[in-house]
Amino acid sequence: MGLFASKARELVWTPLFIISKLGATAEQIVQSFPSLSLGEVYSSIAYYLTHRQEIEEYLKEQETAADAVQEQLESNPDYQAEIAELRSRILGRWTAARTNGEGAAME
Repeated sequence: MGLFASKARELVWTPLFIISKLGATAEQIVQSFPSLSLGEVYSSIAYYLTHRQEIEEYLKEQETAADAVQEQLESNPDYQAEIAELRSRILGRWTAARTNGEGAAME
């Protein structure tokens, strides 16, 4: 299997493994991912149960990598300035909407 196919499968299966760990049934997962068949979801759950240790290690690695990226972003002064600007703009729009009587629609 090529790298692209492997990465594409990763993008689909990772949320399925996480959702099934949270206690969702296969039917509930199909509702969240309508492009998947019930058989595909059951297959992914079976794969997870057969390869649990590998998948848990993979998910932990992904979480560690995501935490590192988040930490890097949050420590970047440019990022912090941009977030502060966005918050200010959102608060300004929210305040203006409430002042103009549109608050019920915003809440």
